[in-house]
Amino acid sequence: MSDVDAPRTEEVPQARSFDFQPPAGGDLVLKSCDGTTFQAHSVILGMASTVFSDMLSAATKSDAVELAEDAETISIMLAFIYPIPPPQVTTVELLEKVMVCAQKYHIEKILKFIEERVYLGSDLLSLDPMRIFYTSVKHSFRTTQIIAAKSIRPDHCDFSSVEGLLQLAKYFPEAAPAIGLAGAQGARAKILNRVLMEAPRESGIYPKRSQPAPAKTSYPSSTFTKAAFLPMCSGHTPRDGAIELVGKPVHQCDAMFRVTSLTGMRRGDLELCNACVTSAFEDYPRFERWAEDVKCIIEEELEALVVLYSL
Repeated sequence: MSDVDAPRTEEVPQARSFDFQPPAGGDLVLKSCDGTTFQAHSVILGMASTVFSDMLSAATKSDAVELAEDAETISIMLAFIYPIPPPQVTTVELLEKVMVCAQKYHIEKILKFIEERVYLGSDLLSLDPMRIFYTSVKHSFRTTQIIAAKSIRPDHCDFSSVEGLLQLAKYFPEAAPAIGLAGAQGARAKILNRVLMEAPRESGIYPKRSQPAPAKTSYPSSTFTKAAFLPMCSGHTPRDGAIELVGKPVHQCDAMFRVTSLTGMRRGDLELCNACVTSAFEDYPRFERWAEDVKCIIEEELEALVVLYSL
């Protein structure tokens, strides 16, 4: 299993984007993990959070209460707790900090704020629904998780692509093997659809100089490569082959790459490509050389899935 870490950015000292200190007269010192202290009022903390109430009942007023959160997280939490207008949360980073302290310390005022501000179409949610989904899962905000999931579009994270699945696995490393296994099916279908149906010429299935089948059997000149001169018309799309390959591994589809596979074409396709089929059977070795090249192209394209199988 590969090591897949959750997304992280390089930590560099930065000025806090939010800073709040309680009014004077506090009887309790809160200390952040990065050394900042806050002179808070124990009565206000206890009223806002049962977790703080229980925590403070076991502490002495002379002791600083050390918290695991950084100064900015504690600062914004206190700004919600004290009777002042709620702080402006305009970034995903601040929202994550708000969600952390709301859940950990069970502060109803903050929980209500999240419900009111994070909804379908909200400015906060539109910033990064994938990251908000991850944070919601991590801190058990089920309603927000569902709303964020509904907001994720392929341009946020395309789960039918290898890149999108790897991004998802970075968010949830403990589920990476399952993500790779389940997601590989969709990614495989997308690759086959692109190679065989959407852009076969760009993928090398029908090279740029390929031509419709001639009236009589002809052989490619030495200047052409692979399938440069095909016994199949350039408009033919291997639709049935794509469908079969989605459901089976390539090594179980060898019959597809034989000239006899053309007898299984749909009736409409057979009528449209009658000249192609006739030409292919007349010179089946050339057709099967081309088909073998197509098989190699498909196998090379599907190699991109190996990284998902090894998560």
